[in-house]
Amino acid sequence: IFRRVAKAMGLTEPALYASDEELLADALGGDHPGRPKVSIAELRDRGFARLDYPEPFLPYADRYDTPSGRFEFSSDQAEQDGQGRLPHYVAPKEATAPSGEGQEQTVALIAAANHYLMNSTFANSPNHARSGAQTVALHPDDARLRSIRTRDTVRVHNDRGEFVAVAEVTKRTRPGVATMTKGHWPKLVGGSSINATTAERDADMARGAVFHDNQVAITLVEPGPDGDSAMLTSEAAR
Repeated sequence: IFRRVAKAMGLTEPALYASDEELLADALGGDHPGRPKVSIAELRDRGFARLDYPEPFLPYADRYDTPSGRFEFSSDQAEQDGQGRLPHYVAPKEATAPSGEGQEQTVALIAAANHYLMNSTFANSPNHARSGAQTVALHPDDARLRSIRTRDTVRVHNDRGEFVAVAEVTKRTRPGVATMTKGHWPKLVGGSSINATTAERDADMARGAVFHDNQVAITLVEPGPDGDSAMLTSEAAR
């Protein structure tokens, strides 16, 4: 796949066109202490290879990779990196307090893993159609403020983007917080998903992602029927 992508993009770096055999040899070569000492032929014959670590494997049995050699609750390195000497709470940059009024009042949106999907991998498989439609859960207090009921079609949006989902009103989430699952392919759920609303900036530590620091407005698009909503079955199920 990466060779085809590189070719389509007109890239000429030789490493992008390495064969499968070359990639395997590179993965098994080198001097990393954990790499298994096995050839490609042996790996094909056996089907697996244990990492070349001692048994039992006890990382940090002798010391941690810190100046003191210990686990440091009070860390000089963290302080030098601007994180503070001791662990402490840092409020989210965005999802702290609601903004706006009435139906445009924002809530924090958190997206957990979907039991039927592996992130977005294989999301077009008929076997994964059990995940259903893109659904967002709201606390009854938040739903009442926005005149939203379970099975209503809603628009979830902020200044970065938007997507359409089916509402679920439940006390499983607390006021001011909306929840849903990730992994839906945009083309299977109306052309957009939660990724349209998340920020691209790095976190303040380790350049991590900030997917859950996401403030959105949720507004009613169309009331849902008393029975099953047509949107509760994804395009993948058809």
